[in-house]
Amino acid sequence: MGDYYHHFLSSMSGAGMNPTTSPEEMLDPRMHGASVHMMPATMPGPYQQLGYFTGFPDPMMFNPGKSQKARRKSAAGTPAAVDHVKHRRTRSGCFMCRSRRVKCDETRPICERCKKGNRECVYPDPPSSKASSGKTKDPNASAQQTSPSSSKSEDDEDAERDIKLETIVDEDEETEDQTRSPEFSMQSKSASPSTATATPSSLATVYPSSEFPVSLGDTDWSHLPPQYQQGLSFFVENLTHFNYCIPLDSDEFFTKILPNMATRHEPLLNAVVGFSAYHSTLQNPEGKLQDFLQYYNKSVTQLLSLLQRKEKPNIATLLTILQLATIEEYFGDWVNLMGHQKAAFGIITSIFTPQTVMRTPVGRMCLSWYARFDSFVALMGGFPTDLPREWFQAMLDFYKSGVAANPEEVYWKIDEWSAQLRLISYDMSILFARGSRGQISPEDFIKEHELINQRLIDWKEKRDPALQDSKYLVRDFPPPETLDPEDFVNPYTVGILYERPLFDVTVLCMRPDQLFADLNRHAYRTCQYFETLEFWPSTPRGVLVLIQACIAIAALFCPQDARHHMWFRRKFALLETMGYIHPLPLRTKMAEMFREPSCVQWWLPNGEGFSPVLQEIRNFADERNAAAVTAQQESLREVRHIFAKMSLMDDANAPSSSSHDTTSKTGKNLPAKSQ
Repeated sequence: MGDYYHHFLSSMSGAGMNPTTSPEEMLDPRMHGASVHMMPATMPGPYQQLGYFTGFPDPMMFNPGKSQKARRKSAAGTPAAVDHVKHRRTRSGCFMCRSRRVKCDETRPICERCKKGNRECVYPDPPSSKASSGKTKDPNASAQQTSPSSSKSEDDEDAERDIKLETIVDEDEETEDQTRSPEFSMQSKSASPSTATATPSSLATVYPSSEFPVSLGDTDWSHLPPQYQQGLSFFVENLTHFNYCIPLDSDEFFTKILPNMATRHEPLLNAVVGFSAYHSTLQNPEGKLQDFLQYYNKSVTQLLSLLQRKEKPNIATLLTILQLATIEEYFGDWVNLMGHQKAAFGIITSIFTPQTVMRTPVGRMCLSWYARFDSFVALMGGFPTDLPREWFQAMLDFYKSGVAANPEEVYWKIDEWSAQLRLISYDMSILFARGSRGQISPEDFIKEHELINQRLIDWKEKRDPALQDSKYLVRDFPPPETLDPEDFVNPYTVGILYERPLFDVTVLCMRPDQLFADLNRHAYRTCQYFETLEFWPSTPRGVLVLIQACIAIAALFCPQDARHHMWFRRKFALLETMGYIHPLPLRTKMAEMFREPSCVQWWLPNGEGFSPVLQEIRNFADERNAAAVTAQQESLREVRHIFAKMSLMDDANAPSSSSHDTTSKTGKNLPAKSQ
């Protein structure tokens, strides 16, 4: 992964970066020694063309991590040095200040910053005296645990404070006496070594690479503290792969495998429970930001501790990073998401090869989960994917072999069909990247684009007949009179939804890259798909989040009138109540398009549906994102320049607004053919 991820995680957890350092100062070479490497040479500035309509903020360059002590030495003798060392880093500040990456004065019960901002101020629990007494009484062993070397940098001291604060168990403790902190016990109920639940260290040492067991046995979290048991139970009962924006999960990874693995690896457990607590908090009228933020912070801190101990990354580490990236996506923080993505790329390519990654359910989902971030960001950002094409080809070859061996099994056919789309998406991202960088002539770009477009058409229209079996079509809908008279689409149309096992086919057809062939018609069809899924009683949880990008793009190509604007505003509000926060750049763009400045604050008039906990989450996400965006003013201007050239609203909608508006009032004259 490199030192950049260590530095990146430190900035997220409140360590490793001076709280008084401004974004501009972060780019100052004096802060990082004589040489500053903003990015690896193999990735030349990939984040410079991210568009507002995709929800991407501007880029943040990641610098190699150096100790604060080294930075102070390099800054010595400069006038700015005094400012750089004004505050000493601390890990005992409140959760809110640590998450906002600002200095906490640690005033109790409420620090000054939280008091001024009227924020919830919660401090970490102090280390339990019982935990201390439960340790070995050997003074040498105790010294070894807290002093791994006689010479320590301040980063090491911070790491020790992290471990003490979060009661993370060291490896030598696990292997010597299996003592567990009462705050967080990972020990199995059984005392038998043969049946004991795997510990974090055993997961790392027994399965250090791709040779992960196909089955981990039955999941049992009865040995965990009650709040973790509740979090995992809510996760299994309420969240699905759709909540992760992953359309397929044939191996039941998210319902069975991931919770099982989480019970064996503390950073992953806190990340998973944090994601679960995030959703349960949104459903609680009295929910608080701290209800889920405590788990998120623990996961980041524990992951940072693993890196500081120089432990070799493994599959559990990879899954922890991917889970944290998913949380960042829900916060609308694509800058931090891409930081996790870079680290995940380093791990997945070090423990897997294209030939080994498809051998186990865990490997297959690691690839699908990562590839989703890789392809989506590349397509919308205009730069190549990190994974080479052979990984996507290996995925397709695996499912083709499965179809050949199981010709009657429809799930193999769905997976193979999905893998085809991933490969097409890869080729599309490469073409768009070449075009945006001037590496292909306009004539050749058009030719290759036509070829890819034809592949997309063939992918959909020539799919296996088993994937379009009419007996699975949903035909039972409420009567038409239940429709909202202000609705401009008819969601109760036969031919849109399939029952299981073909429901996933419906979701796969909802791809934002299909909107650009016939913009207005596809935009209307997209809205119809979305609302049908919204109103159908049997729609699985999380599906609307999966297709949220389609709605964001469709909004650009529908008629720009008050009726259509309000429809989209209600859908954006609905998605945020589900926890998918739209970042400020997207809200700003939509507010301009809707000609309603209040949309920057909230989508609906009079704060309808804007619950206190959602307001708290939105403010938290905006503050985190603002720190990264402010650092890249020049890139911000470049993105605006791109949008000034596009003028999507005027070019796409002005000529046809009136005709669409008149026909859509009754819900008639909608395109009959799904595209």
